[in-house]
Formats: sequence, structure tokens, C-alpha cells
Amino acid sequence: MNIESIVRECFSEAIGGAISPDGVDLSRRLVEDYGVTSLQLVMLVTSVCEACDIPLTSFTERDIAGMKRTQDIIHAMQRANDGDT
Repeated sequence: MNIESIVRECFSEAIGGAISPDGVDLSRRLVEDYGVTSLQLVMLVTSVCEACDIPLTSFTERDIAGMKRTQDIIHAMQRANDGDT
């Protein structure tokens, strides 16, 4: 499973396709740079969890609050996939 590709695809969908998956800059901040709302962030994390078959309950509210960039989501999903959460 390529978690980065999944996150890119889900992010592109979450923002209405305004940016292609390949155009997502993993280091840009979701809220400040891309204008992602809290609801969009929760929907993004939920869709990534579903696509990766990782339970949303693998993450605490604090974990999700720490997902400031798409690269943070990728790292969190990789840790959860490896069983390190």
C-alpha cells in the first residue's frame, strides 16, 4: 500500500479537485496554506483511514490536531500501519 499516494488522492478530493494529487505540496500547511477547514481535515483523515484500512480510533484528538501538513498525515498513517500508535 502506498500511503503517500492515498493521502495525495484523498486530499485532492477533500478540496474539490482544485489541486491534482501530483500537485500537492506535502510540506504546505493544511489550514494556513490550503485553507482546509476543521471539518475537511476530519473528513480527510477519515477517508485516508478507510482507504488504508486503519481504524480512525488509532488516533487521539491530539494526534489529529498535530496533523498540520499532508506529510504529517502520511507519517501518522505509516506509524499506525506499522502498529506504533
